[in-house]
Amino acid sequence: MTFAGGKIIAGAAVVSVCTLLARILAFGQKLIMASYFGTGKEADAFFLAFNSIANAFYNVTKTSLSPFLPLFTEKRSTLGDAEAWKFAGTIGTLLVFLLAALVAGGLLAAPLLVEVAGNFPEKDATHLVVKLVRVILPFVFFMGLASLAFLILNAYKVFVFPALGDVVSKILIILLIVVFYRQLGIYALALGVVAGAIACLFLQLGALKSRLHLFRFTIDWHDPALKKFLWLVLPVLAGVVLSQVRT
Repeated sequence: MTFAGGKIIAGAAVVSVCTLLARILAFGQKLIMASYFGTGKEADAFFLAFNSIANAFYNVTKTSLSPFLPLFTEKRSTLGDAEAWKFAGTIGTLLVFLLAALVAGGLLAAPLLVEVAGNFPEKDATHLVVKLVRVILPFVFFMGLASLAFLILNAYKVFVFPALGDVVSKILIILLIVVFYRQLGIYALALGVVAGAIACLFLQLGALKSRLHLFRFTIDWHDPALKKFLWLVLPVLAGVVLSQVRT
C-alpha cells in the first residue's frame, strides 16, 4: 500500500468515527433537550425559531456556495494557490457582507418572520419565538463562513476537521444546557447553538492556518471565476429558496 493510500484510509476511518460520535451526541442532545424542556411551549418556540427560520437561512447560504468548490479547485490546478485564494477572498468578502445584511435584516424583521413561519395562539409564546430568533440568528453568520472554510478544506483533501466541527458543536450545546439551564432556561439552548457555530468556524480556520495568509478581504469584479460563480449560483439559489419557502 502506498503512503497516499494509507493516508486516505486513515482519514476515512477518522471521519467515520467522528460521524458516528456526532450521531451519538445528537441522540444525547435530544434526550437532554427532552429532559430539560419537554414538549411544552419553550421547546415549540425553539424549534420554530431554529428549524423554520435560522436553519432555513443557513440552508440557503450553504447550498448557494456549492459552485465554489469546483471553481476553486479549477483555479488552484491551473493557476496555483495564490489565484485560487484570490477567488476565495472575493467570495469570502461578498459572503461576509451578505451574511451581515441577512442577519441584520432578520433581527429587524423577526416579528414578521415569526408571523409567517408559525401561528401561536398565546402572545407570550410568539414573543418568546421572536426573542429566540434574535438570539439564534448569529448562528447563520458563523456557520455560513464555516461552510466556505469547509469547502476550501475539501479542496485540500482535509476532511477530519469539518467532521470534528459537528462533534464540538454538539458538545457545546449539551454543556450550555446542563450548566446554564437554571439561569437562562431555553436561552441556554439558543446560546449553545451560536457557540457551537463559532467553535465550528474557528476549528476549521485553525485547520487552514498555514494558508490563511493567502486570504485577502477584496473583491475582484473582473475575475472570470466570479462571473461563472454568479451564473451558476442563480438557479441553485432560486431552487433552494423555493424549497425553504414551500417548507
